[in-house]
Amino acid sequence: MSEKTFTVVGTSVHNGETKLRLANGAAADRYKVLVKAGHDPVTLYDMPAPMTAADAAIWLAAQGDTVPVRPVAAVKQPKAAKEPKQAVPRVSKRAAKSEEPVVDNTVPVAHEELGRAASGMSLEYWNQQSIVTRQEVSRNAAWAQGIACPKGTYAALEAWLKKDGVHVNDDGTLVAEYV
Repeated sequence: MSEKTFTVVGTSVHNGETKLRLANGAAADRYKVLVKAGHDPVTLYDMPAPMTAADAAIWLAAQGDTVPVRPVAAVKQPKAAKEPKQAVPRVSKRAAKSEEPVVDNTVPVAHEELGRAASGMSLEYWNQQSIVTRQEVSRNAAWAQGIACPKGTYAALEAWLKKDGVHVNDDGTLVAEYV
């Protein structure tokens, strides 16, 4: 039960139903509000000290007033845990428009561990990335470590770069093709 305290306690009848009334402030002010709302009869008391709802009901009974039974608030059941969403591989807009078949995202990538480590991505997030993204990050990490990546090492990335107007030399270096 709540530890909230009240300074006014009493009963009122509205539409034939008697209810326990708890409030803070002055009984006279609360009385006016209840009468204006159509409650009749209204019996309110200023308590000698702030009290919790349970203590106020006991105090009211000690004054000789009838205390109506308050319904016990239903205990809320915890919500069931949601099922985690399945990871869906991301595909770039360019790859989605492509007429070439999408490359399987589970294909191992050369220098993949090096690329994942350099990216700082978790394994789960890494596996959600497109093959092109994984190859690009791996290629950049390998080049940064001084590892040669000749043409053909990253086929999906090279196909994507070709569509973007970038030529891959035999030694793996890139050259922009200007039209």
